[in-house]
Amino acid sequence: METEQPLRLGDVFVSIHDPRQPGKVKHDFVEFLVVAVNGALVGADTFEEIEL
Repeated sequence: METEQPLRLGDVFVSIHDPRQPGKVKHDFVEFLVVAVNGALVGADTFEEIEL
């Protein structure tokens, strides 16, 4: 029986369209989403809490 590899969180977000304007962004969109989701998973409710 062949076991499938679990998806990494970043792999899930790769297909999401980045709505931001090119040239006006500092951070990779997938990295931004991964950080935001992980922050929410540990209980952060605001962007300030996610940053911490």
